[in-house]
Amino acid sequence: MSAFFDQLEAYLDATRASDRRLNVAVTIEIGFLSQTVRLWGGRGRMITPDGNAWTGFVGGADGQQVFIEVPETEDPRSGNAPLYEMRLGYLDTESYSRLRDDEEEIDGRLIRIGYVYMPDETGTRALTDPGGVERFRMVGGASFSERRTKMPDGSHRLQYSVACRFKNFNGGRSRLSFGTFTGTSQKFRSDVLFGVLNDRYADFVPKYAGGYKITL
Repeated sequence: MSAFFDQLEAYLDATRASDRRLNVAVTIEIGFLSQTVRLWGGRGRMITPDGNAWTGFVGGADGQQVFIEVPETEDPRSGNAPLYEMRLGYLDTESYSRLRDDEEEIDGRLIRIGYVYMPDETGTRALTDPGGVERFRMVGGASFSERRTKMPDGSHRLQYSVACRFKNFNGGRSRLSFGTFTGTSQKFRSDVLFGVLNDRYADFVPKYAGGYKITL
C-alpha cells in the first residue's frame, strides 16, 4: 500500500495541477490455481509499475462491451460477509475446460479488487500499482455456461463463461463491537472471528472504551 501512495505522490510532485489528467481504473486480480488472471477496467493491455500486464475487460468501438460482470461490494466492517458473484465471459476453450474439470482451480482462491491511477483516458501505462485493494475468497462451486453464436459466414462459434462466488476475506475484522461495546458483543466477536468461546478478556473492552484505567 505504501508503494501505491509513494508512486502517486511522485507523480503529483513532478507535475503541475494544470497538466494533470488523472483517471481512476479498477483492477481485478484472480488467483486461479494454475494461473493468475489480471484484468483492468479499460481497453487493451495495461502495464503497472511493478511490471505486471493487465488485460482490459472493456471492448468494442464504443467501449460499452464488457467481458466481465463485477458486483458492487459492501463495507465489510459491519461484521457481515455477503456472498457475491462475478461472471467471466469469453474464455478460451483450454481455460474453460481446466476451470470446469478441476474444482481446486477455483474453490478457496483469492480475488483482489483495487484501483490504479492512469495519466489519461487513453493511457496504457498506469502511474501506480493497484491500491485500496479489497481481498475476497472464492467459495463453493462455480457455474459454467456455453453459448453457440451463428457467424455471418454461416459457421458457429462457442462462447464460454464461468460465474465465481466469493466473500470478503476480512469481513468482520475491522469493526470492534458489532454495533455496541458490551462484554456480550465482544465474546460473540471472539467466537465468530477466532473460534474463542467465552473470551475472558472481552469484558475489558467496554471498560476501556468508557475511559477505564488500571493503576499499577
